[in-house]
Amino acid sequence: SQRAELAQELELDHAEASLAAMQAEEDVRRHAAASALEAERLALETLRRQKAEAEVVHLTAALEEEARLVAEKATIALQESLHNEAARRRAVESEVATLIHDGDSTVTELPEEDL
Repeated sequence: SQRAELAQELELDHAEASLAAMQAEEDVRRHAAASALEAERLALETLRRQKAEAEVVHLTAALEEEARLVAEKATIALQESLHNEAARRRAVESEVATLIHDGDSTVTELPEEDL
């Protein structure tokens, strides 16, 4: 009778230990799954950040190129404007010299905007 009780107690202890082991295994699996999900989340976040950084680099390069082209066009336009202004000035000076040389006494001075 005592042996039967002892055997039953051992069986109960064994069942409780088995249940505790299964619960511990389940806890480990849950923790591993949670860790794996967190690792995936961090990896995805890193990829998103890298993509955003690459996009910023790309857009910055595109903006720098656009700014360079605009500056180049502005420089060309300014050079053309200066060239045209110099040509116009030379033409006015030549006309004045011709009028003075031909003795046109009606020309005494040019308006300021023509110089």
